[in-house]
Amino acid sequence: MIESLDDVAETGSFSRAVRTMLKNDSDIAALRNLAGQKEQADEYLKLVKTLPSIKQGNAPKAIYVMFDPNCEFCHRYYQDLQPSIRSGVLEVHWIPAIVKSDNRSSLTASAALLAETQRDNGKPLEMLHAVMTDKEYTSRIDNAPNVDRLVPFLEPVVKNTAIMAMVRATTPLVIFENVDGELAINAGIPDPGYESLIRSEAS
Repeated sequence: MIESLDDVAETGSFSRAVRTMLKNDSDIAALRNLAGQKEQADEYLKLVKTLPSIKQGNAPKAIYVMFDPNCEFCHRYYQDLQPSIRSGVLEVHWIPAIVKSDNRSSLTASAALLAETQRDNGKPLEMLHAVMTDKEYTSRIDNAPNVDRLVPFLEPVVKNTAIMAMVRATTPLVIFENVDGELAINAGIPDPGYESLIRSEAS
């Protein structure tokens, strides 16, 4: 869908790729063809759980966070979540999805994160931490030699973004299964206490 990083942000090719994904992707089409609202919500949650992500922590309660590497609110939320992750309260699946498509480093950093999950002896958690805590890190990725090698990893970023856009094109977008077994979505950093609304796999 995207063959080169040359002018990818300036020409709007990423946005066009997202629109194409929304029209043509079989998973998205299957979701839209479901008749009932509950069926669509259940399928949306299942689909989000299959998206490529960086998993942080291991806990009975899991959330799925769509984030842009250059989103300052995402950086803050990352910091806010660390105590809950370390204490085993939450498991977080970080899903790169772009809201700053005019900033090429959002695209290349997202692709680099997903590439790192596929690399032998890759360290995606270390890269995620750098992205979320070092304001210059995404630019260093974008300016790295051979950055064009990341182009094949842009397609899953396009799909992540398209699935985010089906609900709301904002980050962080926090998705989880609530205690009633239903899809819950929060645009932006959730209010304190939301952890009690998340279904526990141990229950």
